[in-house]
Amino acid sequence: MGRVAIAYAAGAFVLLQAGEIVLPAFSAPQWILRLVVVLVLLGFPIAMVLAWIYEITPRGIRRTPDLEPAGSGHRPGRLMPRVALLGLTVVTAAAAGWWLMAWEPQGTGDGLIMSPASANLGGPGAGWPASYDSDAPIRSLAVLPFEDFSAEPQPYFAAGMHDALILELSQIESLRVVSRTSVMKYAGTTQTSPEIGRELGVQAIIEGSVTRAGDRVRITVQLIDARTDEHIWSNSYEGDLSDIIALQGRVAREIAQEVKLELSPEEEERLALAPTVNPEATDAYWRGRYEQSKGTPEGYEAAIQHFQEAVEKDSTFAPAYTGLAGAQLLVGGDDSLRLIRLLPEAVEAAEKAVILSANSPEAQAVMAEVKIRLGEAQSYASQHDVVLDSLGIRIDSLNIRVEAPAVVNEEWLEGVTQFGEQMRRLYVTSHAEGVATLSQERQVHVARQLESLGEYDRAKQFLRQSVERDPTNLEAWDELERLHAIRGDYQGSVEIRGERVARSGESREAVTAAAELERAVGESGARGYWEQRLREFAVREKRGEPYSQIDYATALLALGDHDAALIRLERAFEARDGKIGSLFHDPIWDPVRADPRFRSLLRKIRSTPWPRPPAPPGR
Repeated sequence: MGRVAIAYAAGAFVLLQAGEIVLPAFSAPQWILRLVVVLVLLGFPIAMVLAWIYEITPRGIRRTPDLEPAGSGHRPGRLMPRVALLGLTVVTAAAAGWWLMAWEPQGTGDGLIMSPASANLGGPGAGWPASYDSDAPIRSLAVLPFEDFSAEPQPYFAAGMHDALILELSQIESLRVVSRTSVMKYAGTTQTSPEIGRELGVQAIIEGSVTRAGDRVRITVQLIDARTDEHIWSNSYEGDLSDIIALQGRVAREIAQEVKLELSPEEEERLALAPTVNPEATDAYWRGRYEQSKGTPEGYEAAIQHFQEAVEKDSTFAPAYTGLAGAQLLVGGDDSLRLIRLLPEAVEAAEKAVILSANSPEAQAVMAEVKIRLGEAQSYASQHDVVLDSLGIRIDSLNIRVEAPAVVNEEWLEGVTQFGEQMRRLYVTSHAEGVATLSQERQVHVARQLESLGEYDRAKQFLRQSVERDPTNLEAWDELERLHAIRGDYQGSVEIRGERVARSGESREAVTAAAELERAVGESGARGYWEQRLREFAVREKRGEPYSQIDYATALLALGDHDAALIRLERAFEARDGKIGSLFHDPIWDPVRADPRFRSLLRKIRSTPWPRPPAPPGR
C-alpha cells in the first residue's frame, strides 16, 4: 500500500500541474480545475482499497489473501489498522471535497458587495468570483476614459463621447455606473482590471477609443470582467456626427444586452430614439462640457462661451441650455453680487431647457438649483437694497414641473444628475478641508458626498475630524460607524460605538446598547451586527424617535430580507429621506438593482425633485 500511495501522490501532482497550465489556456471555468482536485482526492481511498485487496506480482495482479504463505493462517491484528486508515482517508477526502466545492475565493481589496453570493452580510471584496459566469447579469460597471485615435486628437471630443456613454448607461435603472469624476484618475493607468474593479466596487469595466475624421465618427468599446480580467465582448460603431445620439444609444443598448440586463419599455424607447443633431452645435457643446469639467472659474467662463455658441448654432438643443444655466450658476459660486448679475441669463437658459426637455432630470436639476439661488439672491437683495427686476415673478409664473422649495434635498440633486455631481465635487473641493466652517449637518453631508465619489478614506478622515472637534455630533458618529460597517469592518464599528458613548456623554441606555452590539458581533460577526441594528431601529420606531429608513433598509438587505428592505425604501421615498440619493451610486444596493420595484422607485426619484422636509429623518 505504501508504494501505491507514493505513486498515486506523484501522479496526482503531475495531473494537477498539467491541469493548472492547460485548462486556463482553453478559458475553462475555474470550477473544472476544482472538480479535478476533488476527483483526485476521492480517488485516493479507492486506490488504497484496491491496493489492500490486490497486489501486483511478476505473475500479474493477485488478491492479497492468495499471496499469504500456506498454513500461515489469517492475522486479525492487521485488519483494524487498515480499516482505521481507510475510514480516516474517506472522511478526510470527503471533507476536503465538500470544502473545495463550497469554497468561494475572497478578494483582498476594499470593494463593497461584489456579487449576489456575498450580498448577505457582505464586506470588503466578499464573494469575488474565480471565473466569469456568462449567465449571470452584471449590475455595476465603470467606463474608463476613452482614448482618442484621431489623426489630430482633441481632448474634448473623447471626453464628450465618454461623458455621453456614461450618461446613457446611468439612466438604466438595473445598472450602477460609476461617475465620470471617479474614473478620471484611471486615464492612462497601468492598473489591472481587477485592481480597478476592487477600488471602484464594480463587476465590469468598459474600455474604449474614438476616432474622428471630419464629421465621421468611430467608437470602439470592449467589456472586461473586472473580477477575472476576462475579455467578454467588443465591437466598433461608425456613423456621422449628425447621428451621434443614435450611435450612442446603440452602443449603450448593446452593452446592456451583453451584461444581461432587462431593459424596460421606456428604456428601450429612449435608447432607440434617433434624432439628428447639428454637428457644429454638438461640437461646441462637447467643448463646453470639457471646460466645465475642469472645475475652475476659468473653465466655467470658457464653458459659458461654448454653450452660447451651441445654442446659436441650434436654438432647439436642450442640453446646451442646461449646460449654459449650470455653468453660470457654477461660475457665480458663493459670490452673491456676481451671482445676481448672472441670474437673468441662468434663469432664461433654465426655462428654455425645461420647456424643450420637460422630463430631463438634468434640466429639472438645473431649474431646482436656479430656484435655490434665486431665493438666496432675493434674500441678499432685500438686505442690501439690490434691485432684482421681476425675475422672481417671472420664474414663478412658469408652468414647470418643479416644486418651489426654499431648499431642495441635496441628495436628490447630487445623486441623480451629472450637473448635481459636478456641484457635489465643487462643494467637496471647497469644504472638505474646512470642518470648522460647517454646521454639524453640513459636515455629515460632505462626508456622504465623499462616499458617493468613492473616496471612503477621505470620508473617514473628515468624520473623524468632525467628532474630534465636537464629540456631541451624534450624526457624525452614526455615519462613521455605518461607513465601517458597509465596508465590512464590523469590529471597527463596535469600537466607534464604544468611543462614541464614552466621549459624547450619552445615557446609560446607550452604554448598554453599545455593550450589546459588541456582544452580538463577538458571537455572530456580521450577522450579529445587523441583527442588533434592526433591534435598535425597532426600539426607535416603537418610541416614535427619528431614524433613517435608508439605514433600516440597509440592515434588512444585509440580512437577506430583500422584500422588507424594498418596503422600507418606499417609506424612505415617502418621507423624503435625505439619504435616498445613495440608491443611485452606493454598491450596497446592487443585489436588488434588477428588482422591478427598485427600478420603479429609481424612476420616481428621478422624476420627483423634492424639498428637504422640515424635520428630516434622524440618525
